[in-house]
Amino acid sequence: MLCLALAATGCNRVAKTPAVSETSASSSSETTSQTEPAESYSDAEPEETEATETMWSEMTQTDKGSHQVFVEDLERVVITDKSDEHISRYPKLIVDGKEATEINSSLRSHIQKNYPMKKNDADGSVEGYHVSYEWGVRGNTVSILLIVHVMNVPNDDYYYLYEAFNYDLDTLKQLEGSEVAKRFGLNDEQFFAKAGDLYAHYWERQLGGDPDESKAVLNKNIKAISYKNVTPFITPGGYPGAVCTITVPDRNNKQVVCFNMVNMYTVNPR
Repeated sequence: MLCLALAATGCNRVAKTPAVSETSASSSSETTSQTEPAESYSDAEPEETEATETMWSEMTQTDKGSHQVFVEDLERVVITDKSDEHISRYPKLIVDGKEATEINSSLRSHIQKNYPMKKNDADGSVEGYHVSYEWGVRGNTVSILLIVHVMNVPNDDYYYLYEAFNYDLDTLKQLEGSEVAKRFGLNDEQFFAKAGDLYAHYWERQLGGDPDESKAVLNKNIKAISYKNVTPFITPGGYPGAVCTITVPDRNNKQVVCFNMVNMYTVNPR
């Protein structure tokens, strides 16, 4: 469920419904890949452009839900090395004033198992991952986005990772990618086509290098789109988004990139 910004304000906010003009405010420490340009960050109300005119109209509006949702720290793990303090923050989802204990416990275990952080006794450095989070609400769906900063991990191709978890606010059950896409008004084929549009837009705006090689890599990425490497989620501003693992031309590595599917810009909290 790997999913692929800039930090803004805090994650700990009550959201009954985000305003349509809300700009993403992420205090999470999760970031994009090392090569992701900061200027591409945008979770604001989409502009009227040719690109957004092709998007389905219902996605340009944030949906009002019936639940009060709040996410705060369940636990903070702090390790200090010679020069810095490294913090991992585990999310605690609260719905209508009650803790979602099963979800919170599951996310805590997932982070501890997959993104451990420890101190190297030999030289005093900190190794592993420090984790923060962002979250967004749209209608009856809440998304929690883990932001993972990779530190001194051998054979790890990423500098930052994102992983999205989606839940139904009535049942508090985790949602599969196809279920979230359906809540965006899309079947699987339509969602994958939209993801392909996001890739093409990203390639055009961000990636240089040899045009023929770049196009070949783009086409390879589009052909590989599935729910294994693209996860729909709700952005902090309340818009439909997608977390995508892509292969980048000229660098021979992968990035995890978060997109706002309406304005087609990246939304990569750090």
